[in-house]
Amino acid sequence: MQFIKNQRGRLLKSLFKLQLRNQRSTRSLLLALLGISLVSMGVSPHWYAVHSYEFSFLLGDAENTTSYAFQKTISAKNLPYTFCVLHENEETASECVQQFLREIGGTAWEVKADKHRNVTFKLKKKKYSFDPNRIYTPTGVYNTLHDFSRSYSDDAFSQVTNFAKQITDSLFVKKNTLVSVHNSSEGKFSVRSYLPDSTLANTAADLYINDGNDEDEFFYVTIPTDFQYLKTAGFNVVLQRPDAPDDGSLSIYCGARNIRYINVEAQHGHSTEQMQMLYAVHALLEGRPTVKQFPMVGIRPLDSTKAVVKDSLIKK
Repeated sequence: MQFIKNQRGRLLKSLFKLQLRNQRSTRSLLLALLGISLVSMGVSPHWYAVHSYEFSFLLGDAENTTSYAFQKTISAKNLPYTFCVLHENEETASECVQQFLREIGGTAWEVKADKHRNVTFKLKKKKYSFDPNRIYTPTGVYNTLHDFSRSYSDDAFSQVTNFAKQITDSLFVKKNTLVSVHNSSEGKFSVRSYLPDSTLANTAADLYINDGNDEDEFFYVTIPTDFQYLKTAGFNVVLQRPDAPDDGSLSIYCGARNIRYINVEAQHGHSTEQMQMLYAVHALLEGRPTVKQFPMVGIRPLDSTKAVVKDSLIKK
């Protein structure tokens, strides 16, 4: 850390001593200063290479087979936790995760459902739909099929259960921490949904709301120490009850198995806020000290040309 401070001081002195003759020299020096600032924050000033692979999931029968992909993106820098984006229509979440992988590193899994939130398939000429974040318990599978389908069958239940197993088998290979990333629409779902007498009050063991933050940006966690860390850092955060009602979500699945789970929820289009939250998760999982009002230094606007995965997709 002292080396970083010394280097920053030397560059600042150079900025005042040198008579820079053109904008390119000025820009290079400023970028060097920014790079040192980012390193001191634990944010990489360069981009890691990433590679993506698609694994096909088949739903339906011989007459009506629908293929969905579960896309795995791997950064050149490995991290001891996994990201997942379960709803393809939550584009800000996907873009932020892809940028994080290029800036910091890690592994991410994303359900690809033709840009839709729900997954739909046909079985014996009947149409079924389900929410891919409500299928990780038998109760969840049963309820989500009833909620989004006009009909129900045991065969459909079995196919969705198998779909869920393929996802959990992929997510929890050698890693026992999951960071799920979601988006919501303004006013429809927020940290205030967990207040007493609100719709989700019976799922929350504890709740912290920072009135200075947008209520649509909040964390949902299963570990009390994670709740305390994010609360101290000034974020909106909800702690799940150990006996929270079974809605079939990944948080319920993880809570029942003592898997560390962190949900990063932000409003659609709030990429800067969601990137800030991802950086905070990284600091938390690396064991760094908490700070009030987690700094915005190093947060850059999304670069769509770099966030897009350009590597060849391998289907298996």
